[in-house]
Amino acid sequence: MNFKNGISAAATITLLIAAALFVVSQHIFTYADSCTGGRSVVIDVLTQKAPFDGRGSNESSDMFGPQETVVLYAMVLVNNAPAGGKLVTFEVTGPTGLSKNTEFYLEGETNASGVAETQFTLQIINQTDVFGTWTVIASVDVNGTTYSDWLTFEVGWIVEFVSIRTLDENLSDRESFGKRGYVGVEIGLRNNARVEKNATIEITIFDVADVPIDVIEIKDFTVPPNGKTWYTYNRLNIKSFALVGTARVVAIALNASGTAYCPDISKTFLITILNPVYPNFVDASVYLGYLPPTAEPGQLLTILVVARNSGTATLSSLNVSLNVNNSLLESESIDSLDPYAQKTFYATWNTTGLPDGNYTITASVQTFPHEADLSDNSYTTTVELATPPPMPVCIHDIQVENVTCSKNEVYQGETVNIEVTVRNDGNFTESTSVGAFYNSTVVQKENVTELAPAIERVLLFEWNTANVNPGVYTISANATLVEGDINPNNNNFIDGNITIVLAPAQLVPYWVLLILFLMGLAILAGLAFIMLLLIHYSRRRRRKARRAPRYVILVHPHI
Repeated sequence: MNFKNGISAAATITLLIAAALFVVSQHIFTYADSCTGGRSVVIDVLTQKAPFDGRGSNESSDMFGPQETVVLYAMVLVNNAPAGGKLVTFEVTGPTGLSKNTEFYLEGETNASGVAETQFTLQIINQTDVFGTWTVIASVDVNGTTYSDWLTFEVGWIVEFVSIRTLDENLSDRESFGKRGYVGVEIGLRNNARVEKNATIEITIFDVADVPIDVIEIKDFTVPPNGKTWYTYNRLNIKSFALVGTARVVAIALNASGTAYCPDISKTFLITILNPVYPNFVDASVYLGYLPPTAEPGQLLTILVVARNSGTATLSSLNVSLNVNNSLLESESIDSLDPYAQKTFYATWNTTGLPDGNYTITASVQTFPHEADLSDNSYTTTVELATPPPMPVCIHDIQVENVTCSKNEVYQGETVNIEVTVRNDGNFTESTSVGAFYNSTVVQKENVTELAPAIERVLLFEWNTANVNPGVYTISANATLVEGDINPNNNNFIDGNITIVLAPAQLVPYWVLLILFLMGLAILAGLAFIMLLLIHYSRRRRRKARRAPRYVILVHPHI
């Protein structure tokens, strides 16, 4: 005996639910433990349907049933850190069709863990109107840029009936059954979800007067996932008080809350007075619990194996085996298993030392004489062992790559253009502040945001030298250190020296001098003209004086 006995299938469900809650709560740390490779903003929309909740970029979620509540989460990371206080918009689009066109919007704000949450219920008057493919797009705005992720999920009957037959003791279809005997019933049902579901199956026969004649209940019948049809074999007693005539057998599947998973299924048959039959059905089945589709070599994987009696006859000496790639891993023998009972076992698969590749995991039980259904005597799933690539090393390195000036010597008051080239030499999108300096005095500073790896950005600074004293100045640029910067030395770059000199005295333009010269000439010419006029008039007066008669007056001395 190498299997570890499990308590019950309920333990399986409990483990799955616990794993689901763990996955949801830990999801954000999956992202936070690795570099984004240049994607500084990550948004991921998912549902409560862990482990198939739509995790990852544009992934689908497990299905929902009508009237079920859909809980939507959106996890937002900025630079690998949870982004709180971000408003997330959820655009929900329902199936397309005549009466199925549905589109609406929801919103939620991210909490300190970077998670926004909202919900809605798939409840419409005609509940099948919600059947089909739904799409959810979650969007968030970060620094003016919109980031989105989408998921799809199907809505339909999660557990549904596929078939119903009335059988005799030879597993042959039969339409009439005598009173005081039994009617054999085969029920086929399937689970369309991607995780197992438990259903309580109620089967009742009603006579022609709709009086219930007999009922059986199969509690917690586990239906494995992914749409495979599983059968149960049953027999119901046709009591002596049943009325002869057309009767019907009705089956209904109930979930844990006691509501129907899907519409019932029924079949009519004839109750007669004679020819009773006494069928007894043998059917053993086996299935495996959830296994991750991929795993890393070296992990210890726990494999859940469930053996079940799906018939009406008690099974004795039921042998269960578990194989990996046709090599026996574990085995178990069950002495006795009552109708509709099941037994759960756990096996540990140590993958240490195994090479990468696909591994086929098969559980099986032996076949019995006159067994009703052989399709469920084995169950197979595949696990891929894959060594993950090395975790990316998160490198933070901002570099000021170059600094150039438009001039090496300027007059005081001129403007100098300083070009600074900053580059991200790491593998993580960064934001920093870059400043240009003359000596230790800042010229200007500029914020650089969302600088992706291997990308450079050229910044232009304008230096007005009007208030700068003449002299020789060293021009440099500096980028603020980002957290974890591996090379602080390259955050500073010195270009060289620039000389500022006094502006020379301003020369009078030649045309001004020419005008002044001409004005001077004009003034001199005017003065010369005036002098000539004065001389001319002076000479004329002299001439007139010479021409005038002269008189001599003699005065006698004795007068």
